[in-house]
Amino acid sequence: MNKINLNGLGTKYTVLNRNTKETMQVRVIDYADLRAAIGEFIGTDYRDLHHHMQVILHGFRGFVQSPYDISWYAATQDKFDISEAIIRADAEKNSIVVVEILPNPEEELDNGFKR
Repeated sequence: MNKINLNGLGTKYTVLNRNTKETMQVRVIDYADLRAAIGEFIGTDYRDLHHHMQVILHGFRGFVQSPYDISWYAATQDKFDISEAIIRADAEKNSIVVVEILPNPEEELDNGFKR
């Protein structure tokens, strides 16, 4: 099994909560970087997915205790706001947020479909 080092991913921000006057650290991870680190399942035999998931879960050991420990923020480039992503992580009591930039619906997608 390949060891995946997730501790080097993302950027840590120290954030001041204006309401409570407390600071917290939030790690912001770009989804593209996360996907590059853990890889994607490629194949059509989903019985092999179990092995792929074992490798991923092994890499998360010591990083998070549960999938609920990570917040997810997805938005199109024009609506992306890093402060909104951090606020969401703080509201969910998480110190990690994965951000994903979605394609604009007006842009042509890979499959040639255009709105």
